[in-house]
Amino acid sequence: MEGMYDVMNIFYIEEHNGKYLVKPNLSLTEFNTSKITGSWGVFCARVMGLSYADYLRMCRDTYGAEIVGKNIKYPSAFLSETNAKKLMKVLESRWKEIKKVK
Repeated sequence: MEGMYDVMNIFYIEEHNGKYLVKPNLSLTEFNTSKITGSWGVFCARVMGLSYADYLRMCRDTYGAEIVGKNIKYPSAFLSETNAKKLMKVLESRWKEIKKVK
């Protein structure tokens, strides 16, 4: 489960049995994780300006994700490596725009 990421990226790709997740890189000093409560699983959705359910639908409909974890609190969107890279690129771009506004 080695994560694939560039040290400058806010997001990285994590492999799980041939499927890939896009996750925030919490090791960056940009995030002060000590003050955060709740799940980081919804972070990507917030960057996209979506509810978590709508984010999962977007991942499924736009990037061909398989949603795993039906009837649990936070299902996950598993993607092909190619689509995970595409999604990560979009998330990185959105994050840069958010940082400009701040």
